[in-house]
Amino acid sequence: MTIDVPPGFAGDEFSFEVGLYDTGGDLVEAPGPSGEPAPIRIGQAIVTEAPVFQGHYVPKGEVWCHNQAVINFAGGLPLAVGNTYEWRVSIDGNHDERWTMSLHVAGSAPGPVIG
Repeated sequence: MTIDVPPGFAGDEFSFEVGLYDTGGDLVEAPGPSGEPAPIRIGQAIVTEAPVFQGHYVPKGEVWCHNQAVINFAGGLPLAVGNTYEWRVSIDGNHDERWTMSLHVAGSAPGPVIG
């Protein structure tokens, strides 16, 4: 994920959360570290940093800040084939529909119908 933040927020800290939701609006659960079901939700504090362009002068507050987050699910996610899910991002507890990404779990193409 790439988070773009307006220049006026450079140096600010905010809470970032991303969760996987089903079509009913509920958080999807997967086996956690202890084997018990746990929601697929990740949160952390992020500090925005203004980009630095070595050897060039860029006035403060003129360039957007970029933060990146990479999430690795080493064992994959146990999601049902044929279902659609949504990754939803919240920043400081606020959600905007523009911060949502759909995910569909595709299955095998159906075979031919004979008869």
